Amino acid sequence: RSTLGRVVLGALVVALVALLSWGGVHLFRSGLVVLPSAEPALSTFTAQELDDEMVSLIGLKVDRYEVTNLQYLDFAPTHPFDPGDELLPVVRLTWEDAKSYCQWAGKRLPTEAEWELAASGDEGWTYPWGEEADHSRLNSGDNRDTNGLMPVDSFPAGSTPSGIHHLLGNASEWVIGSVEHPQTHRGGSWQDSGLTNSRDYWAHPGFSSDTVGFRCVQVIP
Repeated sequence: RSTLGRVVLGALVVALVALLSWGGVHLFRSGLVVLPSAEPALSTFTAQELDDEMVSLIGLKVDRYEVTNLQYLDFAPTHPFDPGDELLPVVRLTWEDAKSYCQWAGKRLPTEAEWELAASGDEGWTYPWGEEADHSRLNSGDNRDTNGLMPVDSFPAGSTPSGIHHLLGNASEWVIGSVEHPQTHRGGSWQDSGLTNSRDYWAHPGFSSDTVGFRCVQVIP
């Protein structure tokens, strides 16, 4: 075999190895097996870091994000959810479940007034970002580009000026309602249309839904 032939063959081998490595293809004796490229990690956040992500209002700290499957797993180790859904809001929980988690985390559910303060601010806005209706800012039934729960850090354009995400849309959120209707949820979900900060929903004891989650608050001493 000539020197030129060996050089050409070596170059072809190097190129083939590089191509196979780049495409995620592995050689086995049985032939070629194509493996999918590794997906990037969903987030570098730990459950504790998510718990610590709070926004300070007057006398109150509010969770920046809806409580996620990842966080709830620390509280309930058998909590089921699909792989890849770690950063989706935890749903299918009763009001009592949500209340118990917040207490375990050293927090509590917000009252309706506290939730509305976080969403509307001192200005009494109709939407978390102001007075302009803009369906592209939230995950709701009015946004044709969405169809299901999304990660809690999505739609930053729909957050409040202080950076609280998804007060409208994505998952509706359990709050402490009135004496007559304590089990209330606010904000609406990805399925609901015409969402504003003032809409509320009552539920009977033991109710849970795949569209209702929650966030917690903490009183500033």
